[in-house]
Amino acid sequence: MMVLGSGRAFDLLYVRHATAVRRLGVSMLRSLDAADDLVQETFLQLWRHRAGYVAQRAALRTWVLAIARNRAIDMARAQARHARRIEAARELVRVANDSSDPLTETVSRDEVSRLRAALAHLPSAQRRTLVLAYGGGLTHPQVAQCTGVPVGTVKSRLFFGRRSIARHLEPGRRLERSSAA
Repeated sequence: MMVLGSGRAFDLLYVRHATAVRRLGVSMLRSLDAADDLVQETFLQLWRHRAGYVAQRAALRTWVLAIARNRAIDMARAQARHARRIEAARELVRVANDSSDPLTETVSRDEVSRLRAALAHLPSAQRRTLVLAYGGGLTHPQVAQCTGVPVGTVKSRLFFGRRSIARHLEPGRRLERSSAA
């Protein structure tokens, strides 16, 4: 009946299996909110792909839980990517604010001040990319993963960021500290 798109059959499907999907979500995602999102996404996917159910291949409950499991895996991966980005952002802040980094030890305070001012003039995406690559020692693919952009975008941001900093650091050019840091 659900294969034909009956709303009543779908309601019955939800009543019978939503609790099991939620339990699966809690066990895999370790969050009640994420488990609730899983229930919603699972039943949305079931509705959209209801014609794909073949009773001869699996019991309805098996099909529902297989879809839920696959969605939970996707959600867990997305959560992990988000956590890595948050950690990269925290590291970026730490590196940008760390006054005892190797740069400070080898370059005079005036030069560090000028470099920080030049960095402050960059768009935040370029600044973050430069700090991750040069301050954090990350490779282009690692920076791409942390920032969620393609490697080509990372390379472009590095190129234009370095060029902008070089212009700001030209001898005789005076920089004023930007309020957008």
